[in-house]
Amino acid sequence: MNSAAALSEQLHPSSFDVARLRSEAKRLRSNDIFLSSAILGLLAGLDKDEAEARKNFSIALQLMPNDYGLRMNYATTLYCINDYAEAREQALRALELIPSHARGLEKALHFCAITGRFGQAEEILGKFSGLRDSEIDRDDHEVALRGTAYLHEHEITEHDVAMLLEAAVSVLRANNAYADNLYIRFMADGESEWMSLHFHLPLPVERVVDLNEQLALGLARMSPRLKADLCVTTLYMTSLVE
Repeated sequence: MNSAAALSEQLHPSSFDVARLRSEAKRLRSNDIFLSSAILGLLAGLDKDEAEARKNFSIALQLMPNDYGLRMNYATTLYCINDYAEAREQALRALELIPSHARGLEKALHFCAITGRFGQAEEILGKFSGLRDSEIDRDDHEVALRGTAYLHEHEITEHDVAMLLEAAVSVLRANNAYADNLYIRFMADGESEWMSLHFHLPLPVERVVDLNEQLALGLARMSPRLKADLCVTTLYMTSLVE
């Protein structure tokens, strides 16, 4: 399953590699349903086939619920299909199995940070001590340390940030669009500082501009219910290199 998991870490794997692994996984079905389901779930996530991905991972998890690699691969797949909250939960469950796995801590930290669970992110950050083979993302590190204080300062909650994230993902789903990556960062302009959610989309600039306009209209209709929109900006960005 290592080659399939490696593909899931790539933004745009080759169609040849995906097709080859899918063919191999289907041949395995009669002999090793666990491995076959785990690989097919990963590949379905790459294709943004949410139903197929969830179905296959459900089969694999029923067979081996305490497999660390399976849960972490499921978390990666959920991130790929932009179910960020469930990606966080699966990564945290994987860490219960192997608490000091450096790569697992990195993923869990990122998933907690981007979903506004800053308290959990800070707790995970404290577990990196002594792990020499880990590279903590600079933005995740800063958000983990400062996120909770920022929310208190602006009188918003982690739930408010989660609602903002959900609104942004809803616009993407309505347009059958998916983000390659999501980051949460502290931004500065002179003396002003704010928190910002950045969705990186593999779409041309014109399409991203349209999505940002839809998001702005949607958030405006939600105000004043969405308090986080006042101090946490949300932006779709193109990940395509022109």
